Amino acid sequence: MVINAGTSDVAFILGQPSDNDWEDMGKSDKAQAKEPELASCDGPAAEQIPNGADLGNHYMHAFEDLKKKSCSAFCWKILYVVVGIITVLQSVAVIAVAVTSAIATKIYSNDMSGRLVAMVVQAVTAAVTLSVIIYGVIGTLRDKRRPVRSATAVLIVVIIIQVIILAVSVKVTTEDEVGLGRSLSESFKLARDDSPRHVKIWARTQHDLKCCGVYTAEDYRSSNLPAYFAPNIPISCCPAYDPERSELVQERERETCKARKLFYDIGCRNLIIDVFKETSKTVMGVSLLAVVLEIITILIGIILETKKPEPKNNEYDTDGIEAVPTTPAVMAVTDMKTKPIL
Repeated sequence: MVINAGTSDVAFILGQPSDNDWEDMGKSDKAQAKEPELASCDGPAAEQIPNGADLGNHYMHAFEDLKKKSCSAFCWKILYVVVGIITVLQSVAVIAVAVTSAIATKIYSNDMSGRLVAMVVQAVTAAVTLSVIIYGVIGTLRDKRRPVRSATAVLIVVIIIQVIILAVSVKVTTEDEVGLGRSLSESFKLARDDSPRHVKIWARTQHDLKCCGVYTAEDYRSSNLPAYFAPNIPISCCPAYDPERSELVQERERETCKARKLFYDIGCRNLIIDVFKETSKTVMGVSLLAVVLEIITILIGIILETKKPEPKNNEYDTDGIEAVPTTPAVMAVTDMKTKPIL
């Protein structure tokens, strides 16, 4: 009996597994040996992708690039916030030292009005810096660029003003020392004339600096008092002086201090000038550090302006992720795995 079979029927019959093949498929080792190999997308069969492991490694660099892109803007924001907080604290320090220097200038000298104005302006610029940085930090946390842009523009102007003040008015010059010495002599004369304000100034100064008089304790000597007598020093020139108690109550301690010559013999002029110089260096150092932090804040703000906003609602940038290539070999293997065996 002749069976007419077409080409498609022959191909179907040849494609069916034989009895030996069905027996071998029941054995795991032979079934695995007969399992068709998965061709690689990029090369020979040696570079296979078993269970998708190599596929993940193949695209790992793309995911790492995506992670770097998403972390970049976020990291710059965190850095801007941290540097901003440090700059705010430094601005508070600038305000403190500038106000202290301004008060000392006002107390001891009326001829250093330029330095007084400079210290006031320095404190004001520090307050402005504090305000605009807080504004920029809040804007950064809210993912808004306008506050950062405004803070950057204001900080540039503030830095220019601060640098000019530091270069011109903060350092104590020789003229400042001469004017300060003149003001101290005038204040001491008023204290000798029992001016309440200047008496308190010199009492506090002599107690804090452990000094007496402008140049020496001899500044308290009366012109008609013989040299072998001790000068008529106040109790504030003595180590036993207590600012919390009245000078009348401490009269006995003053007489004992004067009789035994236990009072301070060094003058206050040079010590006060040294204090002004140290204060000037402190203002200079704290302000320069604040300027450096402000410059760093400006640079970070400019970098934030160049960064693209981060994706929201799981909208990720998929430009760096390549599509999985599809080849005939992969399609054939997929079809064989998905089709049921009849």
